[in-house]
Amino acid sequence: MKLLPGIHLAVMLMACLYISNVQAQQEFCGTSHHSQNQILKERLALGQMPKAENGGIIYVPIQIHMLLTDQGNGLYNMFSLEESMCTLNNDFAETGFQFYMENEINYIRSTKWDNHENFDDGIEMMKTNNKPGVVNCYIVTNPAGNCGYFAWDGDAVALSKSCLGKTTHTWAHELGHYFSLPHTFFGWEGTAYNYSKPTIEFQARVWRPIENVKRDDCTNQADGFCETYPDYISNRWNCTEDRKSNSPMKDVNGDEFYADGSLFMSYSNDRCMTRFSADQSEGMRNFLNTRRNDLKRTGIIPVSLGTIDRTAMFPPDSSSVPGTSIQFNWPAADGAEGYLFQLSRNASFTLPVRFSVLNTNEITVDNLLPGRTYYWRVKAVNRFEFCNPTTGTLSFSTEVLSSVDHEISEEGPIQILPNPVAGKGAEMVIIQKDISTHILMVTDQMGKVIEHDITILDQDKVQMRLHQSLPGIYLLRSQKENALTTAKIVVY
Repeated sequence: MKLLPGIHLAVMLMACLYISNVQAQQEFCGTSHHSQNQILKERLALGQMPKAENGGIIYVPIQIHMLLTDQGNGLYNMFSLEESMCTLNNDFAETGFQFYMENEINYIRSTKWDNHENFDDGIEMMKTNNKPGVVNCYIVTNPAGNCGYFAWDGDAVALSKSCLGKTTHTWAHELGHYFSLPHTFFGWEGTAYNYSKPTIEFQARVWRPIENVKRDDCTNQADGFCETYPDYISNRWNCTEDRKSNSPMKDVNGDEFYADGSLFMSYSNDRCMTRFSADQSEGMRNFLNTRRNDLKRTGIIPVSLGTIDRTAMFPPDSSSVPGTSIQFNWPAADGAEGYLFQLSRNASFTLPVRFSVLNTNEITVDNLLPGRTYYWRVKAVNRFEFCNPTTGTLSFSTEVLSSVDHEISEEGPIQILPNPVAGKGAEMVIIQKDISTHILMVTDQMGKVIEHDITILDQDKVQMRLHQSLPGIYLLRSQKENALTTAKIVVY
């Protein structure tokens, strides 16, 4: 199984570092007037394009650049990255675009670029690291004090680690810019609208012709789309239940209106945003077919991900596991190129013990504490599908084993004959009260389950054959409801 593109093996050795937002984001989008003006000029220069085909999915390759500090700290939570990519593809679903990871994530160690306070450093980062023929996206701690921005001069987007996630639309907003969309209020950036003043008085400070309710000249006003109605709000705002602005505005003709907060290219809050308009989607498809034609691919066959059978995972949910070195394993998922594994001391995974990116469906974790409860989950991953669920959270407790060979429950001791037992495929008789009604499990000292066959001889006696048992010490667990008995099996 190949390791998921975008993840170096070195990441498997890194602790799971969660991002603490040391600098509060000041602005939603830092895309400049210059960058928006350039993309608008390019789109308008294309003229009237034939209507783009949207009968199928357009697979667009994305290149993720993950910025770390000089010391390698600041890794973005990979579970959150999957959620962010899922949200991005859901946001673009009606446009026909679906983004996939064509190449590995590019990990870059640079404190200067990870926490860049000005756009010049960000553009330097992009020009130095951009890869051709892909959508270059830089995930950083501080993109010049914004949640994100598109830089025309760097031909890439920068995104704040603290502004990505399952319920945010920053990524969709910035890629809207990348594919030629200005803000719905384009021209009003930095200008505060005031209802009590005649709107025409703002024209000297607004960079584009102010958009009116009447659509007579809408292609030359604001964002140039007739389907996106006027919007003069250039700061983040909350919407009503019907996703409109709370306060009215009036255009230069005195016609009153409310801004549409459902559009990703507005500055409404994330909970308000749901869509690109049909005109915006058409504009992005035309831009892809012309200006960004190098992104187009043929013959892309996406791979779907299957699910992981939660009931066949080890250790089982709510189980008790002997020892402090455990081999976790789970059934392989169809279409998986790798797995994300997370182990924590709490169910919210904010007390991480281990985070690994794996190309196999097992991992051994050493040095766990005895007598503690742990929580873990797994997610199958590949380069195309990001919305598949995790296994959900499983828990287990580590036991504190006695130094004697037998632990006795109310069901009585276990008797193993013979013990020690000889050789591979060892056979023995297990004797215990009502053992025919018990659940029997054999593990090695690392916690890996050893396959075995059981033949019931009578209510208190079964015959067991171990499929593979190299010389060593194994642990037999006999459990009925809350009654647990353990015993050691010695194979020579």
